[in-house]
Parts: sequence; structure tokens; C-alpha cells
Amino acid sequence: MRLRIAEPEIDTDNPFRNDKLNREQSALVLTELFSSIEGPFSVCINSPWGMGKTTFIRMFREHLLNHGFPVVYFNAWETDYQDNPLIAFIGEIGSGLDELKKHGFETESARKTFKKLKKTGKDILKKSIPVAVKTAVHKALDIEKGVEDAFSDFTLSVLENQIKNYSATKDQMKRFKEQLREMIDELQADGRRDLKIRPMIFFIDELDRCRPEHAIQVLEKAKHFLDIEGVIPVFGIDMEQMGHSVKTVFGQNMKERSYLRKFFDLEYNMPSDNYTGELYCRYMSTESSITGVLNRNENAADLIEELQYSAMLMTSTFSLSLSDLNVLFNSVYLILLTCENIKNETVALCVILVSLKMRNVKLFNQVLNKERTVFYVINELNKVKKDNNIVKEYDRYFLERRLISLSLKKITDTDYQHQLNLTPVAYHNELNNIYKIIKDKNRLHSIELFTESLLNKIRLLDSFKFTE
Repeated sequence: MRLRIAEPEIDTDNPFRNDKLNREQSALVLTELFSSIEGPFSVCINSPWGMGKTTFIRMFREHLLNHGFPVVYFNAWETDYQDNPLIAFIGEIGSGLDELKKHGFETESARKTFKKLKKTGKDILKKSIPVAVKTAVHKALDIEKGVEDAFSDFTLSVLENQIKNYSATKDQMKRFKEQLREMIDELQADGRRDLKIRPMIFFIDELDRCRPEHAIQVLEKAKHFLDIEGVIPVFGIDMEQMGHSVKTVFGQNMKERSYLRKFFDLEYNMPSDNYTGELYCRYMSTESSITGVLNRNENAADLIEELQYSAMLMTSTFSLSLSDLNVLFNSVYLILLTCENIKNETVALCVILVSLKMRNVKLFNQVLNKERTVFYVINELNKVKKDNNIVKEYDRYFLERRLISLSLKKITDTDYQHQLNLTPVAYHNELNNIYKIIKDKNRLHSIELFTESLLNKIRLLDSFKFTE
């Protein structure tokens, strides 16, 4: 039984072999672009959190290594504790040389240059200690001694040194970039003479998970130190979330898109449409823990198909992310775990109601408390489908046919007549039959028992919080 979906295994020879979302073509386009670029260039891989950016970057990284690109991977979130991102950048470059050696790059000459680069970086860091910090430390010491004049002399001395350091730091930053460029040239000249010189791809991932201040610092430092010919910084971020970070740091009146645009020459938006969601629903239906529960039933194939179909519909209706789908499938698994004689409508209702819990808590609670009729729930869900223009090719009345099995607030003759009046003329007969069945079944004791049992199982979900 596997609740957490394992990260796809990355085949070193064919990195995208186990990719369930068919993203290799995007990697091929970006690879050709990286091969032809001259001069400084930066890329943003933009996608909402939970849509598989990091998995794509891991596969893309291996793909680039196979094509002769030196690659460094930097996880910004893992260095969120670090005050100065330059320290982390230098550390990851050093670790990257070790990884590149494993992939056939001759790194001996590059490592010698890296030592110079590291020393230059240390000099930059020494000279960039804020004046306020130095002053505060000395002030604390001098106050204890009661020597105010000495403190004044010290402050002037610090300011003079900072002015000198400004010029020195500019020279050292220039030297840092020259040494980085030299290291990249040596790295390729040693081990990849048979290939065209490739730029170093510097992946900066998980930036949108960092503290706003740290995220902005990483962006700024990457711009200062990696904006050179021969290096392509590739940022894996959620632009919307980064926009919130920008506003947190600079104020709500800041034009976040204008600010972020200066860091990226290209924004690649990862596909997050219906097709991607459908592929993932098919994958989860066969690889997640719920598959084992459904396979215990004689009609397992039909139940799995029902699971796929209803999950696809809810994904399109509510624009569920891949991370949302992990929570959805695990939640449905918990509900069905104690169910006997599972039927198609049971699976579908679980998917529909859990999705509703994730996206419309108010309506979900009204369902649990039986404060609304089935007709009301149908109309509310169809409003979402209507607003979501990408919903296509699904069974037009799937929701209605599945909600037949649900008994909520009793349906009056007035409710029934009102629902008929809402029916489009073109589909009058078919919908009328469905609505009549709903009205009649809504009063059956067996339907009431089924509904109460299902809702009780769903209520238990409040004690289990899946996170992703």
C-alpha cells in the first residue's frame, strides 16, 4: 500500500521514459534554445505549486547532462536559513563539479579555477558586511568603556573603509565573473572537445517556497553574479506566488510583474491544462493505494474507469493541481477502505464530494448537514462547469446521474417544478426523467441509509489531513 506517490525513477539514458505527463518535447525545445544562445540569458519555468516543476527539472537536468551541458542544481528553499545567497551559490558550484565528474566531465583544471573563484567570493563577502553591524558592535563595546570620542573616530574610520571597499568590491565582482567564465570554459575544454561549447545551466528551484526576503535576495544575487555569457540561470517558480513575495518586501503598490520581468529573458509556462490533469488521473488510478481497494471487487475494471472519469471531471471543473489530486485520491482511498460492495456511484460521489470539500467548503458543509436539495447541488456544480470553458467531451449529465443516489434535504413539488423550468428545451425529456428519478428516490429509506453511511465516512476525513 503506497499513499505517497513515489517520484518517478529517472533513467540516466532516457530521463523522460517514466514521465507520465509527456513533457519531453518541451525539454527538447529548450535544449535547442540553450544550444544557440549567445550572451547572458535567463529563463523562468513558471507553473503553480504542485504541478510537477521540480520533477520536470530533475528530468531536464539529466537530459542536459546527456547533451554535454554542465549543470548545477540549487534548491533555494534548502538554503533559506542562509543570510547571503552568494555563499550558497559558491557551495553548489563546488558540489556541482563533483557531480559533473561523475557524468564524465574532466574537472581538474576547472577545480583549480574554482579555488580562485571561492577566494574572490570570500573577499566580496568580507567587504559587504553592513556598516550598521560593524558600528553597532563597536558602539556596544565603547559604551561599556564610556569612550564616546573613540566611537566617533571609529565611525568615521568605518565609513572611509566602506568607500574604499565599494571600489574594491566592484573590481572583485568583475573578477568573480571572469573566473566563473574561465572555469566553465576549462570544464568543457577538458572533457567535451568533441562537442560544441555549452553554457552552464544553473537551475534555481523552489524559490516560491522561501521567505519573501530570501526569495528576493536570491533573485538579486543571481542577477548580479550569474548574468554573464556562458551561464543560463533557470528559475523554477510560481510567478503568482513570487508576486506576493515582491509585494510583501516592497509594498502592496509595487508592480510585481514589472519587477520580476527584469530578471528573466524568457518565461516558459509549463502545461497545466485539462490534458495534463487527465494524464495524471489515469496514472493515479493505476498506481495509487486506491487501486488495491478497487481490485478486491469483481467489477474492478468498471470501478477504476469510474474513478478516472469522475476525477477527470472534477479536475477540469475545479482546476485541481497535481498536488490536489494526490490529496483527492488519498482521501477517497480512506473513505472506500471500509466500504463493502463498492458500486460505481459510490466511487463517483466520493470523488465529487471530496473535490467539493477542497474547493467549496460552504456548499460541502451544507451537503453534510443536508441543508440543500440534490437539485441545488447539481445547479451549483454546473455553474462552475459552465464558467470553466475548458470542460469538454464529458458525459453531459454525469453529475445528475450520480447524484441520483444521494438523499439530502427533501425535495418538494415546488422544488421539482422549479428544476424542470430550468431545463434547456433541447434536453427536456432526458433531464426530466433524471429529475423525476431524483425526486422519487429522495424519499426512499434505502437511499437515506446509503447517504448517511457515506456522509459519516466523509466526516471522518476531518481527522486526517493529507498535505502535499
